[in-house]
Amino acid sequence: MNRELSKIFALLARAFSCPEEDNSSDAFFGAVKEVAKALDIPCNSLSYTEPELREAYTLLFINEPHGRWAPPFSSVYLGGEGILMAKGRDEAKNFYLEAGLEPAMSSEPEDFLPTELHFISKLIENDKEEILSGFLKEHLLKWFPRFYNRLKALEPHPYYLLLAEMTWKLLNMISQEVIDETT
Repeated sequence: MNRELSKIFALLARAFSCPEEDNSSDAFFGAVKEVAKALDIPCNSLSYTEPELREAYTLLFINEPHGRWAPPFSSVYLGGEGILMAKGRDEAKNFYLEAGLEPAMSSEPEDFLPTELHFISKLIENDKEEILSGFLKEHLLKWFPRFYNRLKALEPHPYYLLLAEMTWKLLNMISQEVIDETT
C-alpha cells in the first residue's frame, strides 16, 4: 500500500484534533489543500484563525447548546444509546491491542476519530493490511458514514466539511483496495 497514505491519514488525524498553533497554520492548511486537490475535492482558500476554528470545533464536536453537534466518537454511533466510552471504544481498543499499537492521543478515548485515523496511518506504515481490513470492515466503516451524514446535515464550518469529505473519499478508496486484497 502507498506509504503516502500513511502521511495523509496522520494529517487528517491532526486536522480533526482540537485546533492549536501547529494544526491551524498556513503551512498546515497548505498541506490539507494539497491533499484535497489530489483527491479532486474542491477547496477554496483555507485561511482560518485558530480562535475561529476552535469555536467551530467546540460547537460541532464538543458542546453545541441546542444539541446540533456531531460527536467524533464511535461509541456514540455503535452502542445504540448515544453514550461515550461504550461499545465502539472497546472495539477500537481491541484492534489497537491486536496490532500491538498504542493509541497516539491517549488523553482522548480510544474511539476518538483522530485516534482512529492515526491508527490507520500506523497500520499502513507497518504493512498491517489484514488488521486494517478488519478495522475498516468491522469498525470504522460501521460508524463513520453515520458521523459523516450527521456532520453534513449540520451545515458545519467549511473546513470541517472539507476534512470529512476528504476522509470519506480516502476511506472508500482504501477499503476497496484493502478489503478486496484480504478477502
